[in-house]
Amino acid sequence: MLLKVYGIVQGVGFRPFVWRIAKESNVRGFVRNKGGYVEIGIAGDDASLKRFKGLLFEKLPNNAFIDRIEEEALDIGAHEGFRILTSEETDFKLLSGIPPDIALCRNCLGELFDPKDRRYNYPFINCTDCGPRFTIVTSVPYDRIKTSMHVFDMCGDCEREYKDPSDRRYHAEPIACPRNGPVYFLSGRDGITAEPDPIAKACELLDGGVPLAIKGYGGFHLACNAMDANAVEDMRDRLDRPQQPFAVMARDAETISKHLHMSDEEKSLLESPSSPIVVLKKREDGSLPDEVAPGLATIGVMLPYAPLHHIMFSKLRTPFLVMTSANYPGNPMITNLPDATKLLPSIDHFLTNNLEIVNRCDDSVIRDNKFIRRSRGFVPLPLECPNERTMLAFGAEMNNVVAVSKSERCVLSQHIGDTSNWDVMEYALDALKFLMKISNIDYPDVEYILCDKHPQYNTRLIAREWSQEMGIDLIEVQHHFSHSYAIAAEHGVDDVICIAADGTGYGDDGNIWGGELLYSDRDPSHNRRMGHLEYLRMPGGDLSAKRPLRILLPLLGEDELGRYEAHFKGGMDEMLSIRRHSLKASPLSCSTGRLLDVVTAMMELATKRTYEGEFPMKLESLALGGDDLGLRIEIEDGVAKTSEFITRLYGLMDSKCKADIAMSAHMAIARAFIDLVSEHRDIHAPVGFSGGVAINQILSNALRRGIEGMGMRFLEHRKVPPGDGGISYGQSCINL
Repeated sequence: MLLKVYGIVQGVGFRPFVWRIAKESNVRGFVRNKGGYVEIGIAGDDASLKRFKGLLFEKLPNNAFIDRIEEEALDIGAHEGFRILTSEETDFKLLSGIPPDIALCRNCLGELFDPKDRRYNYPFINCTDCGPRFTIVTSVPYDRIKTSMHVFDMCGDCEREYKDPSDRRYHAEPIACPRNGPVYFLSGRDGITAEPDPIAKACELLDGGVPLAIKGYGGFHLACNAMDANAVEDMRDRLDRPQQPFAVMARDAETISKHLHMSDEEKSLLESPSSPIVVLKKREDGSLPDEVAPGLATIGVMLPYAPLHHIMFSKLRTPFLVMTSANYPGNPMITNLPDATKLLPSIDHFLTNNLEIVNRCDDSVIRDNKFIRRSRGFVPLPLECPNERTMLAFGAEMNNVVAVSKSERCVLSQHIGDTSNWDVMEYALDALKFLMKISNIDYPDVEYILCDKHPQYNTRLIAREWSQEMGIDLIEVQHHFSHSYAIAAEHGVDDVICIAADGTGYGDDGNIWGGELLYSDRDPSHNRRMGHLEYLRMPGGDLSAKRPLRILLPLLGEDELGRYEAHFKGGMDEMLSIRRHSLKASPLSCSTGRLLDVVTAMMELATKRTYEGEFPMKLESLALGGDDLGLRIEIEDGVAKTSEFITRLYGLMDSKCKADIAMSAHMAIARAFIDLVSEHRDIHAPVGFSGGVAINQILSNALRRGIEGMGMRFLEHRKVPPGDGGISYGQSCINL
């Protein structure tokens, strides 16, 4: 009998697991990697074969996943006992079975701090249950020779473990020890610093308030003592990030619970093998400095996931480190020391290593069980996709993620970033080519290339080039219908009423969409826009997204505008000039994100954007402490009249507290979408909430209550980000 096992069955100890249950079941035969799957040949009596198949699922390794098993007849001939055979290449076209990077397991953690163990305090300790995978792999099948670890020869002890099927490190491809493996060292601007214990010295610097660049699994982090407000402010000054919230790494879960609110579910997620950043609510009595996340009610926090992190916290006095991506916003993550020293001129100390990062990979970020960013710990795990065709999806521009799909499976790349930056666009293309490589997809296999409709996106321009050069059909998918397809596919439904709320997306009428009520099903010809927020003028176009007070200018009178005169260099003259121009020629936007922006700016919580999402995040944080005043946005012919609502809110500025106005704005927007949905209750489809604004907890909770209160099913994202990080998945789910 021959079993072909598909799923996450390479790099997770699957072959030694099969060897063990074969011995336990008293079957003979073999197991081997075959590129995109694992092949198992077995023979034995009926009872033994039945027991083997049962154990295959009952005792599956923690990080393994069986997608499906194909069974064929096979005479295994003279095989005696059970053997693990050498991996073989295959031309079978299947999506990736490579696992993501996996946080340090308990067994390795115990050895890491055991003075008697030969890997005591070794920052590259790993086994088949943990360690880097995606970030070091170059090709499939997943063997050491096809990882960046192949340049490090195994010592005799490592080789014995690697070749022993009964050992926890049997074919652990990153296996290493201090004798021959990679090492950490401390570097300054003048070169490597001669330190007998570079990690201890790095910890001394951090405790002393000095910032460091630290090389991890997927790239460099910037770190400083998160409990030292001066150190955090110093790092902000060095990096010119005045307001952007920093993620932190905590010593352990107990430390987190003393400073932040953490549910059992959030704790489980933090301690999971994927070990993402989880956004938690601040405690009023917590002692983390406000400088870590200025003006916000939440902080993104993670636990140590690499051996280095555990070693550092065993030496550090501080229980929290700022650990934020070292790349400047809009640029690819830094992966090597030469780039780090060049691109981080304000940083003087670098804790780095000599293991090559093949695939850069940012930390994943989750809030309220929703991905803000799906990357390390999850990529390249495949997702179900209602499409059998082989396709390449280029995604959106901001928060870009690319994807490959085939045979009802879709593999998303790691977080890419803003592809309006050409360096990031090239990174996206490299990521797409790599996904094709590890998924055994060649260009002749590709049936369609998918992209956003926005005429100025680099992703669209390059998708068109690829389509023309390779003779592959190009499908342009409207941005918000991509959101709609994504939420429907996640939940396995054929049609959906989608509230698509975000910052921007090119609409079918040439205007900027982002406050949509859409209907879609498996037939794109049935797609229709059923309602939306009112179009507002955007004086200066993108400039209004950075300075949303400009959106107020056509809406308020001169006396009212005087309140904001100090925020314009030219004072009232400039404001009136912008207003006159806006009435003649300004882009129109119905974006929910821009509506939240203008309310934030109107209350002067922030008037100039310093990072993506700053305005809605600060408005939501303020609203969490406010009460709902019961305001409504009027609906007229399927359009929510937001201009009238903004002027009403302005009229409350001097009589109501800002927190109440902030909460009322959220609740009124939610009511407006609920009212729009109620006009289409005759459509028997669930209601999905998608787009970047769907991260907002106040809106999500209010919409859930309202939609379910009408007896309708409410859907939220759980598998891909609701924002633009899920666009390529939605594109891949279009019915062609």
